[in-house]
Amino acid sequence: MLWTLTLSRAARARAVVAVALGCAAHIAGDELTHGGCPVFWPVSMHEFHLLPRPLQFTTAKLCETWIVFPLLMAGLGLAVWHDMGHPLVLPSSPAAHTASRS
Repeated sequence: MLWTLTLSRAARARAVVAVALGCAAHIAGDELTHGGCPVFWPVSMHEFHLLPRPLQFTTAKLCETWIVFPLLMAGLGLAVWHDMGHPLVLPSSPAAHTASRS
């Protein structure tokens, strides 16, 4: 059975933008690695990179496992938190509270 999703015109446009941004983010992520990304494949096999060689990382290694993945999960958590209606406001320092009282 083929499942179809009925979306309004605005929702369809948002879905297209979300998929396009997701694809662009995935390609950019590939360009951060040693392997790079052959953007113009099959015309050119040149691999493009966004970072200089010393800053590029290999996937499934220490950097990705302990730095990139936790940052992505924190970003996803913040996005879900904000989407549920909670503000993304950092608490102000105690000095700011005493200054605002006077």
